[in-house]
Amino acid sequence: MSPLSNLEEFEGCVGLGQGSVLPTQLQRLRLGSYNNSSVVLPAQLQQLRLRQCSSIAGITALQQLQELSLGVRFEDQGQLLRLAQLPSLQRLVLSYCGTDQAAATAPAWQQLRQLQELSVRVIPNTQQADGVMCGILACSQLAKLDLRIGVILTRRLAMYRCIAG
Repeated sequence: MSPLSNLEEFEGCVGLGQGSVLPTQLQRLRLGSYNNSSVVLPAQLQQLRLRQCSSIAGITALQQLQELSLGVRFEDQGQLLRLAQLPSLQRLVLSYCGTDQAAATAPAWQQLRQLQELSVRVIPNTQQADGVMCGILACSQLAKLDLRIGVILTRRLAMYRCIAG
């Protein structure tokens, strides 16, 4: 029997180094960061949580993935939209601490039918605030919204409520 042959869940506070090998039977994986496409993620992963994710390379190959939680650290909408192609994905959670990332990817949120939770913790400028709010308002599928943003956007919320409501 090989070491860790029964391991189904792994949680690490740091990312994986290049050439890291994960047990193939893992079903649940939680990591502090993921930015290394050379790390092969186990094909049967069902739950994946990455607190800091700068690339989804490797994630789109996870055909059995049911739940995905990402701390988004990229500005490419295309990366997010590729997640919609995961056939088993039922629940998607996105969190943002970077203003540029939230504003750049907000237009893609409405196209992610699996997006159930969104956390935005940023201090945007006025133009970015408009983009973030438009992205949020277009997400009719959201079940949970954690909106902790700067004063500029907080004042705009009242205006958007009047327009949307």
